[in-house]
Amino acid sequence: MNTTRSLPDAAEQPTAPRQAYCPTCGERAWFTFLGEQRWPEQVARTLGVPAVVEQWVCDTCHTTITQTK
Repeated sequence: MNTTRSLPDAAEQPTAPRQAYCPTCGERAWFTFLGEQRWPEQVARTLGVPAVVEQWVCDTCHTTITQTK
């Protein structure tokens, strides 16, 4: 299940906090950008995941979710 589609795009400030529905706490909350997780291409292909994944944290319940680039 991809839980990050609820995060709105932010073209001008891609790491600015975003407000969205949190799948864990069920609140409309602010999500703060934590950083990027980067996998070597070979590892990403083997695992079937993107090479770059953004990490966001819910300011209400502190759940970390990911968004693919």
